[in-house]
Amino acid sequence: NKFQTSCTEVLAHLEAAEGLEAATALLISDAWGRNSRLPAAAQSLLKYGGHAKVSLPKLRKCLKEDYQKDSKWKTLLRETIAKIEKAPAARDKLRSVKEM
Repeated sequence: NKFQTSCTEVLAHLEAAEGLEAATALLISDAWGRNSRLPAAAQSLLKYGGHAKVSLPKLRKCLKEDYQKDSKWKTLLRETIAKIEKAPAARDKLRSVKEM
């Protein structure tokens, strides 16, 4: 858990394309320890600004279909979606880790 969230934080700081998908996956994952990593995953995703808009369909689908998740998770996901929607359009292309 801590390792995964730390990795997504570093990748987000570097604006690495791989981190965008990793942060999205962590945020919507049902894996054990979910509650401890949700805020960090959301923050990592938000660091991508307008680039995170590509994750919106997955986030919305998960919110709509996953009725088993608790209200704390749903609230965090709704807030994250709202912030991503308000983010200005991305100007630069994300870099791959291989390019760094």
